[in-house]
Amino acid sequence: MRLPWSAIRRAACFGAVVVLLGTATGCGGKGNVSGTVTGPDGKPLPLGKISFTPSSGPPGVSADIEDGKYTAENVGTGENKVAVETAYIKTESLPMLKNTNPESMATHGTGGGGPVPKDMPAEAVAGMAAINKSRDEGIQKAKDNMAKYREIPEKFTDPKTSGLSLTVKSGANTFPVDLSK
Repeated sequence: MRLPWSAIRRAACFGAVVVLLGTATGCGGKGNVSGTVTGPDGKPLPLGKISFTPSSGPPGVSADIEDGKYTAENVGTGENKVAVETAYIKTESLPMLKNTNPESMATHGTGGGGPVPKDMPAEAVAGMAAINKSRDEGIQKAKDNMAKYREIPEKFTDPKTSGLSLTVKSGANTFPVDLSK
């Protein structure tokens, strides 16, 4: 069955209108932003997160800061307010570091570290070893993260008060952030 010419023409016009509206409203415009973050002490911020919040359009994007560097992908084009966060490091790390003494955990029945019963099946021993290894790695990561934690002025943690903004263009963008100001 063939479609009448008017139906094809209507479908083509509708498609063109959708494409034009999408282009006119800025839908789909994305850019990548990379740069450095200098902490309040003038040194590269060892660990944190940076977020880009567009004034309109798609939701914001965040990226990890490691050793003072970051790359945020698919940031909406146009004006973006910027914020930097480090407090999450304490929030995520401190619970892991509480009660990490293996003997204490074995005594209170909340974890490994105690002697392995002689009649325990090999699979259970291997499972306990894997759990203990995972716990130990988590504790070490929490210690490493806490060593990298740097407090930053509160104004930089909110895109509304940070005073940091960037007009993102399609493609690659560079945005150095200095938190010592």
